[in-house]
Amino acid sequence: MKKPDPRFYRIAAERLGVQKHEVLFLDHASACVEGARDVGMRAVRYLNNDQAVTQAARSREAPPPSKDHQLPGAPRFLF
Repeated sequence: MKKPDPRFYRIAAERLGVQKHEVLFLDHASACVEGARDVGMRAVRYLNNDQAVTQAARSREAPPPSKDHQLPGAPRFLF
């Protein structure tokens, strides 16, 4: 199994001991970013360092994705 298979993201969060809404996923591939969002992770598509850092900071301030109806919380980072 590999990205963007939804099982990949679920297993990664489970093995790290975090809820999916706590994760901020960063990747250069749009399909992988969308896959992470589809399971309820916050996700940023990497284009360059400045853009990624700015979007990651904004993502921390936004409510979590509503797909899993999770409680708000600061995301943990997965790179």
